[in-house]
Amino acid sequence: MTLGVKKLKKAQASEAGQIEDLQDLLEDMMEDANRIQQVLGMPSIIYEEGLGAELNALDRELLIDEESSYL
Repeated sequence: MTLGVKKLKKAQASEAGQIEDLQDLLEDMMEDANRIQQVLGMPSIIYEEGLGAELNALDRELLIDEESSYL
């Protein structure tokens, strides 16, 4: 009976350690997910400015092409 109790306590301690490890892993994953959400939620001013400049350049090219096609 004492052997069974010792094995049971050892198994419980092992399972408790595994549960703590799993909880730590899940906590790390939640922190990573929160960081990703923060990055995705940031305004993309740099990209929007670059895109705006690129669209303006394309507009100018199209206007030049249209003007030259009338001649």
